[in-house]
Amino acid sequence: YREFVTATGFDYSRDLDRALIATRPSSAAASTMGIADGRFDRAKIAAYSLRSGKLEKRNGAEVYVVSSGRPAKTISFTFLAPGRILLANSPALDPSALRPAQDLSLGQRDRFLRVAGSALIVLARVDASQENFSVFGFRSRDLKRALRDVRWFSLGARPAGDNLMVALEAECISADAAREL
Repeated sequence: YREFVTATGFDYSRDLDRALIATRPSSAAASTMGIADGRFDRAKIAAYSLRSGKLEKRNGAEVYVVSSGRPAKTISFTFLAPGRILLANSPALDPSALRPAQDLSLGQRDRFLRVAGSALIVLARVDASQENFSVFGFRSRDLKRALRDVRWFSLGARPAGDNLMVALEAECISADAAREL
């Protein structure tokens, strides 16, 4: 990380304003995507990425594909605008897959609005019925059992002085399932 900061000038503790993370655990496309707003030196980040990665054109966008440091794993990213980057933990990043907020279902929009304004936002649909269920790569039978009746969760976090304010909301299939969780 220190090498990255030195080469790019980007330090998340100083330069990251907010981030949104979305997961699609059962999709053939990128399983985790994020949008980050902050102060990015595009030229320096691009040059650093091209040391070990490559640049591809996809639907008119420049997409950088770099190794994540784990065997056969890649991270893809593109600059959506000055100060905004779209990232994915897969080479399958497609910037055209982003949908405007008006295209979201009413339930999705409501979930997003409840955490809007947070510095970090995570919205996830949970499908605990999957054979290889995991949360951000973490696998646990206890976690799977606890989340088996959860359908959506949202997490919002923002700094408040020396503290971090966190809000977590889960949508379960029934009131009994919510009480058990």
